[in-house]
Amino acid sequence: MPYIQKYAINQFEMTCLDELIKETNPVRLYRLVVDKFVDSNSEKLGIKTDNYIGRPEYHPSDLLCLVLYGYINRVSSSRRLEKECHRNIEVQWLMGHLRPDHWTINNFRTSNEKLIKGLVKQFRQFLKAQNLIDGQLVAIDGTKIKANSCRDMLNSSELREMIHRGEEGINKYLDELDILDKLEDEQERLHQMQEERERLTKELEDLKAKTEEQKRLLQKAEKEKVKYLATTDKDSRLMLTRNGKVPGYNSQMAVDAKHHFIVSNTVTNDAGDQHQLKPVVEDMMAEGIPVQTVVADKGYSTLDDIQLIEEEKSVECVVGIVKTPKGDEENFSYDARNDQYICPMGKRLKLKHKANESKSEKSSVYICRECEDCPMRESCTDSKMGRKVYRRVNQEWRDAYKERMKQEKNKKKLSHRKEVVEHVFGTIKLYMGAIPLLLRGIEKVAIEIDLYVQAYNFKRLLNLFDFNDLMTKVAEFDWKMA
Repeated sequence: MPYIQKYAINQFEMTCLDELIKETNPVRLYRLVVDKFVDSNSEKLGIKTDNYIGRPEYHPSDLLCLVLYGYINRVSSSRRLEKECHRNIEVQWLMGHLRPDHWTINNFRTSNEKLIKGLVKQFRQFLKAQNLIDGQLVAIDGTKIKANSCRDMLNSSELREMIHRGEEGINKYLDELDILDKLEDEQERLHQMQEERERLTKELEDLKAKTEEQKRLLQKAEKEKVKYLATTDKDSRLMLTRNGKVPGYNSQMAVDAKHHFIVSNTVTNDAGDQHQLKPVVEDMMAEGIPVQTVVADKGYSTLDDIQLIEEEKSVECVVGIVKTPKGDEENFSYDARNDQYICPMGKRLKLKHKANESKSEKSSVYICRECEDCPMRESCTDSKMGRKVYRRVNQEWRDAYKERMKQEKNKKKLSHRKEVVEHVFGTIKLYMGAIPLLLRGIEKVAIEIDLYVQAYNFKRLLNLFDFNDLMTKVAEFDWKMA
């Protein structure tokens, strides 16, 4: 049986690199988008194309294409991307046979925030222009992403102990150097003693630097009032994940329900989502996303923030409500005529302190003096003064909002939220391999999340259009930033 014959490896063959890449290969889209964006905004981005002094730099378009390709294809490591430049035909086409080293790739990624963030935002404007996002329903959620940090987290007492040991070591080195100085005087600066002195001096300087860094870390912990700090990525914080508590960041994302595109992404080192709704909504509106309704789980249930968003931003909020235990305010009825609360046992709670919003006192206090012999006392309160109930200055709005969240249509929106946003997180964290992060520091982590977001939106877009039509739309779009 005859076999298909291969070419001899030393056979000369004339071929064009472009012929090796199919017309419908996604890399052509990545190249076109990046080139159009950079060319349209080169002046605003501070990109120079001439008047180089010395050796020319790599063009930002080339390096941006390379980095994006890496995040799209799970090759985000700069060392792996360097290898791909030598062996991957798609990368060779993207780069035109340029082969930057891993230092160049990593430096570009960490020092071009304006360029990367600009592309992410302008790409959303492209999606908006194609009616792929409409803001009718936007699902918001946060996910904990493991930082590029060791698992060891230090508290203040541990830091103080390390600083104490460091200072003891410094004093020990200084004593040894004093002894050497005396020996040198007696032995006329023997060569051996001089080498020992240089070694001790270097170790002393290293220890001083380490101790000073620990002191700065301690000051940071005390200033920010945090219990634990990571020693490698100092901006990361202890986050509760499925794998236990690890150093990490809280990535906030908003996903448009129409086609599941990410329309906003921010990064915080706050472990909770409680006050993150307002910043995300403001970020979307700043980018011109026509937000009508946002949906979030009960982790975002800060009613004061929700009221502010609805009244000032004219955005409907459908946010899960934290259930209150039995015996809490929800089981007490309010007598507006007498300005009193009535407990489930029929006892009245009279006004003790009136709210004063001008003095930032947001709640009125009502107290019951008849709790001593109440059969529900143990389940209601353990205070010797009796049961207290707090009534916020916006209590009527809060009660109305809670009733609104009980409506069936809003329950369906809350249920739909999972379908919209959980898929996105699953794709980014599992398929794209975003655990752990490669970069350190909250500003650089934000850049890396931007790259993951852009990679996801690229892949999502390719599933919705005929490739040739998509290339035409990209070519015709005005990529110049406002």
